Amino acid sequence: MFGQLFSRKSKGMPKRDVPYEIYGSLVARARNPVLYRDLGVPDTINGRFDMMVLHVFLLSHRLKDAGEGCRELSQDIFDAFLLDMDRGLREEGVGDTSVPKKLKKMTEVYYGRLRAYEQPIEKGDKEQLMAVINRNIFTDDHNDSCAQALAEYMTRLHAHIKELAVEDILKGEIALDAVEPVSA
Repeated sequence: MFGQLFSRKSKGMPKRDVPYEIYGSLVARARNPVLYRDLGVPDTINGRFDMMVLHVFLLSHRLKDAGEGCRELSQDIFDAFLLDMDRGLREEGVGDTSVPKKLKKMTEVYYGRLRAYEQPIEKGDKEQLMAVINRNIFTDDHNDSCAQALAEYMTRLHAHIKELAVEDILKGEIALDAVEPVSA
């Protein structure tokens, strides 16, 4: 009863869902037209998936060692990501029996990308990051100038996220639009 008296909702303020707000920010960044138009990311289901993974990775990487609340937030964001992928598969007409198999494969790809990005991001090794980007995003049509531009963007966004105060992240204040990709 007392919780209701002093809750934000009782004062006419809607309750915030911070993980979904943050996930929405990550989606907005992953849909930035510059990534596709100027940096050469394929504007395909796989290309968009890779941009989502890249952005979710950068934030989850920051949260992984920042305490229990941050690990919980990271898990909630990942859960939102999976729910979004589930919905997307169903909208594409994937049958109910196939969705879990496809989600399992997407999760395997997600964790594979996380492992591939982690070391170059931590070391600030742009050459290795470019190689990972070429191998995973540009696959058959390696594009060194676009991979370099994407690696620069990832590095700058990683630095921005790394500087965010944990308290701000937990409140959903991440200001990802402060870092824009730059044309190749």
